[in-house]
Amino acid sequence: MRLKVKVPQGYDDVTIKQWHEIRKMQARDMDKVTRMCHTISILCNLKYDQVIALPLTHIGRLFAELDFIGSEVGVTELKTTFKCGPYFYSLVNLDEVTAGQYTAVKELCQNYEDSLHNIMACFVLKTGEKFTDKSFKENSEILYNHLSIQMANNISVFFCRIFNESSQAIQAYLIQEAKSQIDSAIHHLQTTTDGV
Repeated sequence: MRLKVKVPQGYDDVTIKQWHEIRKMQARDMDKVTRMCHTISILCNLKYDQVIALPLTHIGRLFAELDFIGSEVGVTELKTTFKCGPYFYSLVNLDEVTAGQYTAVKELCQNYEDSLHNIMACFVLKTGEKFTDKSFKENSEILYNHLSIQMANNISVFFCRIFNESSQAIQAYLIQEAKSQIDSAIHHLQTTTDGV
């Protein structure tokens, strides 16, 4: 029986789940051939036993096709609406991001690599859906299993830039407000203590 193998051609073909499994596997100590077999198993959706049954020459050819894994996930065109698993998803409208979504993301970013799918579930919703605890849990699982690491990276970079800019604007506003409050308090103290 001949084994049919679908080899991913780039990060668009690698899910968050596969990326997470690759990162965990790379942290473990193992020889080169074992690492190659695990990589092929994870990225080609094969059982490890199926991979180790292949001839070494076949393992070498398959692994060579996965050479992109050694490079960084770059930034490509951001799609604001896309299909993921059986559903169509859209990026949230930035004007509708709640404080809860924002604070959840800030907390989840403490463990970014393990929480990427959860972070995505805060900002990527089924088209027409509102953010709720239920949608968060359901979307987190779907995105983990189906969203490409390339798309997740594009979305992450986009929101990091937006939140960095908005955080700076909020900070500048708060500093200006604090200065205004201090100036007002000083003026009030000066006018109430002039005759004392």
